[in-house]
Amino acid sequence: MTLNFQHSRVAASIVLCPLLLLLTNQTTSGIPIGSAQFSLDSLSQSDRSKSAESLENSTLLEPLDGLNFPAGSLAQSLDAEDLELDPSILNSPVLQRWLDDPPDVLQDIRTDPAFRPRVRAGYTHIDDSPGYYIGIEDGLLGDVGTTGLALSADYSNKIEGDRPQWGADLRYYLLPLGNRVNLAPQVGYRSITTPDETVDGISLGGRLMLIPARTAAVDFSLTQTWINPGSESNTASLTTLSSGYALTQTLRLSSDIQLQLAPDRQDYRWGVGLEVLF
Repeated sequence: MTLNFQHSRVAASIVLCPLLLLLTNQTTSGIPIGSAQFSLDSLSQSDRSKSAESLENSTLLEPLDGLNFPAGSLAQSLDAEDLELDPSILNSPVLQRWLDDPPDVLQDIRTDPAFRPRVRAGYTHIDDSPGYYIGIEDGLLGDVGTTGLALSADYSNKIEGDRPQWGADLRYYLLPLGNRVNLAPQVGYRSITTPDETVDGISLGGRLMLIPARTAAVDFSLTQTWINPGSESNTASLTTLSSGYALTQTLRLSSDIQLQLAPDRQDYRWGVGLEVLF
């Protein structure tokens, strides 16, 4: 079967239409399709005129009628009505801010703290006697996300009041605060009282944090502290394992267990309480 010349022109137009649509948005150097390079330069002036005439007479471009394309490009600037969007969306302050200054989302994730400052209070049990504790944990210093400095402080005692323990620590988190695992050396001052003596002085140590769920939803920490390290008598070691689980956006259940080692004594302390998140 043979096609007359007019039918051949229509068939050629149908075949070339997708190619021309692509080529009109590219430079004359061509674009890769498969392993070949195609360019408008490969078409003679006569062929290009015929193709343009065929496209004008074709019904293939009818769905594009009414669209206002910039000259030499298929890019189109659509308004809210064309996109069927509520105009208030385009006037959103967040959208405007992102258009003016696109955020670095990855950097925001890395610097947004995976944990939150919190005030804590609860029940503690030490030396087979009930007690209480209060404190603040990971109060971030400086602009959030720009510094890893955090301050913690606590106080605990037996109900009878004869086993006071208190201290404050300044930590510096070595990794970005958005990490799920972080490590922080710490320095501070701490005092613990045992039935035999009171140990107090400069404290050194570190904390390892594991954060399965960000923003204080769930986390675990292991803290090691030495009071008066290097001293032969007035010294002690504290090893604390803590965990927290968020009940609401601002309230969390926490627990901890601590091993206290003094030169002539070993004690265990455990506690459970509530934390208010900030």
